[in-house]
Amino acid sequence: MKLVERFIEVNAWPTSRKTVLLMAITLPAHLLGWAVLIAAQVDTQVVDMVVVHAVVAFGAIVLVICLLAGGVMAWLGREGRWTGYLVGVLYGAYVIAVIQTAGNWSTPFFSWYPIGVIVLTLWFDERIGAFTFVLGLLWLSLIAGLQWSDLLPYAPAIIDRNMDSQQTPSWAGGVVAPILVFFGFCFTLSLLVLAARRLQTVQLREAREKVELSNRLISRYVPSQVAERIIRGDHDDDFRPARVKLTVFFSDLVGFTAIAEDLDPEDLAQMLNQYFSEMTQIADRHGGTVDELSGDAILIFFGAPTATTDKDHALRAARMALEMQRAVGTLNQTWARAGIDATFEARMGLNTGLVTIGNFGSSGRMKYAVLGKQVNLASRIRSICEPGKVLVSHSTWLLIQDEIGTVPHGEATLKGIARPVQVYELSPEAA
Repeated sequence: MKLVERFIEVNAWPTSRKTVLLMAITLPAHLLGWAVLIAAQVDTQVVDMVVVHAVVAFGAIVLVICLLAGGVMAWLGREGRWTGYLVGVLYGAYVIAVIQTAGNWSTPFFSWYPIGVIVLTLWFDERIGAFTFVLGLLWLSLIAGLQWSDLLPYAPAIIDRNMDSQQTPSWAGGVVAPILVFFGFCFTLSLLVLAARRLQTVQLREAREKVELSNRLISRYVPSQVAERIIRGDHDDDFRPARVKLTVFFSDLVGFTAIAEDLDPEDLAQMLNQYFSEMTQIADRHGGTVDELSGDAILIFFGAPTATTDKDHALRAARMALEMQRAVGTLNQTWARAGIDATFEARMGLNTGLVTIGNFGSSGRMKYAVLGKQVNLASRIRSICEPGKVLVSHSTWLLIQDEIGTVPHGEATLKGIARPVQVYELSPEAA
């Protein structure tokens, strides 16, 4: 799989880099092939080594030119698409020279050209491949015409002339036609593979964009940490109801009902959206799980689905609350400059304790939620908080008091809570 992934990566390279890599592979392979050929034929008196050496030198020059052209364009950071066509022209001319010197209709080297066209088609694209194919047909037709007109020698590299009898249109047709038919099939198949690959790439890109859009939409309606786990597929065991110690945060806006009655619906919607957007961004920065945005109320908790330590949860929750209060003041200034005659004042409460957290609902509709007496306690502490302040319970204070300044507010009697609760106010400059 790593090799396939690497090939996919290379396939996305610009043409100039592809040219460099192709020539870097081709040049040493040709050097080895030339060495073997020359060593095998040097003393056989079958081939004219002068012609062979000239063709080999021409091939080496072609490969070096293509390598340098691609290298310069790649170094400049350019696409260099013309380097692909350059390979088709120069390397195609070299292959045609090999075929011509060895006998067009007599040498197995004839298969080099169709193979080369398929390689260039798959390596670059079908346009470069088709260009090279057409150019090769023109070269071969011109060479055949010159040979049949006795203006160009047939197989000048071959000393034994028994093959001269093969230099006829009927022999050429019998040899070339099957090769061209087979090549046409392979070339068409290559074009179909490229077209299918492009279509799959487009479909994959569209599917990825849809998935990313869906992920963003999921994150709008469920806590971001929960969304991330759903996207990864880690949700079955993690979201079963369980007893966990969390720090729970509640906030609401003082006098929101009266504000809603006085404001135009458009201004109210704008203010609420900006308020919730700012608050949730702050919560995300501090690693809180935004569980509920309802009316003017916000419920956030720390410690699930990702947990660290109780102390860390409480400290991050307290710092988040203080930053939120500062942000509300900044928003009020922004709205005043925009001519909106309304002021938001938030009250916030924090509590740390054991709660039940997980998925609740039916098989068709679930909600990741937090339940329990400690959640109610955080809500009740919020309800007695003064506007613009943050109150915390004694359990939360024990975890943060050595790092964040607080002011004792004594014991408070809370609705639905049997015993009085000790509460503390966070100092605004504490964080």
